[in-house]
Amino acid sequence: MQCEKPVFGHGRPLLLFRDADSAGRPIAGVAAAARAAAVLVEDGAREIWIALEKGGQLSDATIDDLRRACPDTGFRYGGGEGVPAIRGEEIIPPGSDSAAARQVLRETAKESDGIVSKYLNRPLSRALSALFLQIPGFRPVHATFGTAILGIAMAIALLTGGKGGLILGGLLFHAASVFDGVDGEVARATYRSSARGALLDTIVDMMTNFLFYVGITFSLTRIYGSSQAMVGGWAVAAGLTGMLILGWIVRQVGEPGNFDLLKRFYRDRYTTGFPRLIVDAVVMITSRDFFAFGSAVLIVTGHPKLVTLGLALFASLWVVLILIALPHMMRRAGAGHLAGAPQLP
Repeated sequence: MQCEKPVFGHGRPLLLFRDADSAGRPIAGVAAAARAAAVLVEDGAREIWIALEKGGQLSDATIDDLRRACPDTGFRYGGGEGVPAIRGEEIIPPGSDSAAARQVLRETAKESDGIVSKYLNRPLSRALSALFLQIPGFRPVHATFGTAILGIAMAIALLTGGKGGLILGGLLFHAASVFDGVDGEVARATYRSSARGALLDTIVDMMTNFLFYVGITFSLTRIYGSSQAMVGGWAVAAGLTGMLILGWIVRQVGEPGNFDLLKRFYRDRYTTGFPRLIVDAVVMITSRDFFAFGSAVLIVTGHPKLVTLGLALFASLWVVLILIALPHMMRRAGAGHLAGAPQLP
């Protein structure tokens, strides 16, 4: 629920706004009428009448938002006789647009968010999303390209700088991890989630991770010697192997771009007790948000060698977990038991 849900249930309500400007005022990038209609749909509405007290017509942008927010709902315009009316302001009170926008963005968090994402990354990315959603025409793909730019800047810092470049690269890796949440938040807040967007987001994530693996290996080898090339090479090889195998799996099961599939498998398999605690711990320490933050902290505090060692160990563990799950996931996929559409981070 993205706005305050009214105590109201009717299959064909009348949604009443003062005028077209009131109905079309943007709340987190979506017209108020669309937000209100989405609440009524969750409350059981199947067809919604929309009327403007002062007359006039809804803008094309408002109509587009209505159709995107409620794709399976019929809309009729004007005052339907005998149709119970509810004011849009009762769902989204006037003067509370900022509060409503903050609520919308709070509800874009994902259940799979780790501890770093939940308490550090999401508050930061939601603040950025709130700013970007005030820009007319801002779309999730713009945020995805922003993450890609941060990843490229990170790689340049690691490949061309000395110790200063190493520190900057570590901070940019964490910044990319934070910014990576914006495209998903914008997509979910504006009803623009799509499989294509999820796939593009995953490609950018994998590119950023791989560039970090290669960049930090190159940087540490230049600073500390050839021994780091061996450890970093191990990390790069294991990480690339895991990406290729998991990429093949998600294509086979028909969920391209959904790299949360492995987490979901283990969480579905071990639901309670000590095994579930182990699964949750492994998911947490191997998640990108945790590792990006940890890498930045280790680099800034003068322990960068632990980063490549951790990368090598975690990437190897990741490959092992993928190989263990592989036959089970393929059998379940063949039986049609793997469900769930991909979502942006």
